[in-house]
Amino acid sequence: MLNLFLDTTNDDLVFVIEKNGSLLEMLQLDACRNQSELFIPNLKKILLKHKLKLSDFNNCYLLNGPGSYMGTKVGLTFAKTLKILNNNIVILTMNSMKFQTFTENSISLINARGNKWYCGVYGQNCNTIYEKLIFNNELEDIKKDFPNYKIVVDYKNVDYYKNFYSLRSFFQEVEDISKLEPIFL
Repeated sequence: MLNLFLDTTNDDLVFVIEKNGSLLEMLQLDACRNQSELFIPNLKKILLKHKLKLSDFNNCYLLNGPGSYMGTKVGLTFAKTLKILNNNIVILTMNSMKFQTFTENSISLINARGNKWYCGVYGQNCNTIYEKLIFNNELEDIKKDFPNYKIVVDYKNVDYYKNFYSLRSFFQEVEDISKLEPIFL
């Protein structure tokens, strides 16, 4: 079983290749809003290093937002193209706010620019309490409402492989690739 995980929704560009449940390769680089320029050359480099083809993968896991508008579109466009080229591959997605929280009681915040945040509040086992776009002035009330919740901001200290490995069962299969859309609250 060969799995590809990718995240293009934030400032980092992340690729994880997992073979039979073991990490084969992980690349995390600061893309600084250059995901579209860096995506293909870095994926190609990883594939060549391990003598892999896109048709070798069984599953492609990706985050579908919210986050960087263009970055998110890069990942989704790749997944749609991959599915067209390899109809046997399974495409699975997860909300990026939920992904960065792991499975703890957490408040997940992703900078939405313009004094706004994408905010998700999650209980144990990724149980969604709510997800919405908030303004800076709403943040203190949310912290008061969930005083014992860990706050995770913009993927700081997130271990991508640990989260991917642990949250794999929470990803949702995309049955109809034409319906694969970004999440922007």
